Amino acid sequence: MTPSLSLLLSMLLTLGLVGCDDSPEPNIDGDQPVTTAPANPDDPPSVDVTLAAMEEAGRQHGRIAATLDYEVDQPMTGDRELRSGSIRYQRQTEDTPPQFYVGFDTLKLGDGATLKDKVEYAFDGRWLTIAKHRIKQMTRYEIAAEGETVEAFRLGKGPFPVPFGQEAQAMKEYFVITTRPPGPADPANTTYLKLVPRDAHKEDLSFVLLEMWIDRNTSLPVRLVSRDASRNTTTVTFSEIETDVTFDAADFRLPAPVGWEYSEQKK
Repeated sequence: MTPSLSLLLSMLLTLGLVGCDDSPEPNIDGDQPVTTAPANPDDPPSVDVTLAAMEEAGRQHGRIAATLDYEVDQPMTGDRELRSGSIRYQRQTEDTPPQFYVGFDTLKLGDGATLKDKVEYAFDGRWLTIAKHRIKQMTRYEIAAEGETVEAFRLGKGPFPVPFGQEAQAMKEYFVITTRPPGPADPANTTYLKLVPRDAHKEDLSFVLLEMWIDRNTSLPVRLVSRDASRNTTTVTFSEIETDVTFDAADFRLPAPVGWEYSEQKK
């Protein structure tokens, strides 16, 4: 089983539920007010404060690297997939196109053993490359024509919309967003956000519910959990997060190995 690119990258990695018992089920079809500033200082920051901090973190940290665990649970079939690997992310600037790399090294299916199964995704601003090492297959997809720049990660603009590093106003346009006090199962020192796509944007997104845990020191997400229309749950956990990492062009390009099956799909 290969990770779904739409799941991975519609969240950046995207993504059942791991909410606490005191977190009620959302009214998916309804419209909920955005949480305002807490009256109790022990309560979490408001949604507006958290989104503003995330937007600022996106501006400050345009280059991020991290390790990740990626888990998919499919209750209809009873299947469970767990992969581990790493990511690199480069925000678009005046001099650099938007770029990312996601590499998985291991795979565990259900209660089976953890196996080596390397799968890589790399986007250099023009080409998306997918490399499946076990079957020795590489495919390149042209996302932007030569000389063209696409806003690859922008909600409503690009092919890989990610719900962090976005403008706070865009987030509220796309989602009904609420928060709650920290729960015992939450990662330490995080703020919880629940995002439900608004009716006007449900068709633009691959999930019906997204939960995010935002580190209060860095304002970067450390855990993402999503549920799709089939109730499949995808959990992405980030660790060893590094900001302002130095990258070069080779970090987002995968060379074609000799002897592999290779194909290109142009726009």
